[in-house]
Amino acid sequence: MKRGHYSLDWNRNTMLFTQSTVSAKVKAPIDQTFITIAPIHLPLIFRGYGPLPAVTKTRDQVGDWNAPGQTRTVLLSDNSTLQERLNIYERPATFAYTVSNFTGILNFLVESAEGEWNFTQIGDLTQIKWVYEFKPKSFLVWPLVAMIAKFLWQGYMNKALLLAVAHIQETE
Repeated sequence: MKRGHYSLDWNRNTMLFTQSTVSAKVKAPIDQTFITIAPIHLPLIFRGYGPLPAVTKTRDQVGDWNAPGQTRTVLLSDNSTLQERLNIYERPATFAYTVSNFTGILNFLVESAEGEWNFTQIGDLTQIKWVYEFKPKSFLVWPLVAMIAKFLWQGYMNKALLLAVAHIQETE
């Protein structure tokens, strides 16, 4: 698995965004990889990282998490919540979502975040690429959001992706 990378972009509406990317390859067909990761039980892979809380459960999800417009509430181990909305679902190539309505400390720091998973078949392997981008509430909190993204969120993503890959290999 590649460790991933972190970048800063001055873009959309001249707001500073912070972006983290991780990737891995798994020996599994692309469709199996996609249908395992897209609807994965979030507590299985989001187990916390340092001070970042684990996902404990989701609620209010209608459907199988396989159509744009679907939403769910994600509950975290620090008793905070967030809202997740599926924006793109193109099996087996990509799915993307928006995370917003944070409670807890992120409510003061982050307006929203965008996540996107991409899958590419390479021989008998599937390449997985996961990009996550935070949109800070203002340029005043941007340095703190950038530090969280670089030093904590990147590790959280790496851990979650490793767990997702292990889950795919277990289900083969």
